[in-house]
Amino acid sequence: MLEYLEGESLADRLSKGALPFEQALTIGAQITSALDKAHRAAIVHRDQDMAPEQLEAKEADARADIFALGSVLFEMVTGKRAFTGKSQASLIGAILKDEPPPS
Repeated sequence: MLEYLEGESLADRLSKGALPFEQALTIGAQITSALDKAHRAAIVHRDQDMAPEQLEAKEADARADIFALGSVLFEMVTGKRAFTGKSQASLIGAILKDEPPPS
């Protein structure tokens, strides 16, 4: 069970644009630390942002979390999603074949 914390979610904050670099660095370090602790306990978060392994129905492991972390870090510093699509199918295609756009 997750602890409920008052305040704005990261997703809500990112809807307003990129974070200041120092804030992105601090949040990124906190997420990385939490993932490291989870992975050491053999827990994989498996975010809904569909790492390529998950999209191809392969077993998800820590790499899926690393992929999701990279996507979140990209969005925090650029204010843009790493992968986009007009539909779920085109988003999946972008994740599988495209590189994130240059910042």
